[in-house]
Amino acid sequence: MIGHSILKLVPKHLHQEEIEIIAQLKKGIRVDHFETHRMHKDGRLIDVSLTISPVYDGNKNIIGISKIVRDITLHRKAEVDGKRLMAIIETSDDLIISRDLNSTVTSWNESAERIFGFTAEDMIGTSILKIIPKEPHTEEPQILAKLIKGDRVDHFETERLRKNGLLICVSLTISPSKIALAR
Repeated sequence: MIGHSILKLVPKHLHQEEIEIIAQLKKGIRVDHFETHRMHKDGRLIDVSLTISPVYDGNKNIIGISKIVRDITLHRKAEVDGKRLMAIIETSDDLIISRDLNSTVTSWNESAERIFGFTAEDMIGTSILKIIPKEPHTEEPQILAKLIKGDRVDHFETERLRKNGLLICVSLTISPSKIALAR
């Protein structure tokens, strides 16, 4: 790339974008975390985040540009995959709830709203015990113990409370969630 125009990496339909960035830099304005596309050597487009700064000489004259490019292709794919999964969860006829190990509800889909009568706003941030009748409150510690060990609870038949106070019979399948945190 040394000796070649940076436009070699910029898809033709984005050349104007690069020209606008350079105009901004000539005014001394830095560009932070600008997400766009660039060309890989093999010709495919990759998602990137750009941080671009003007480079000054001792007299504060702009003499160049410093550009940091981060490949965010995997990040963008994870974002799309996450949105797809959320759409599946939200439109599922099955009740899908998530909670943390303190029994605090962290998600509540539309089917949960329909079946229990509580909205996501009613439930997220509150204890799952809100829908468990007083009598089987002893179930919750047993369920949590299994989940902490990494075990699933399959087809556990019990009762839960609706918002209107009525008990309903349910069959629960509860799985531990193993989320790997990216560093």
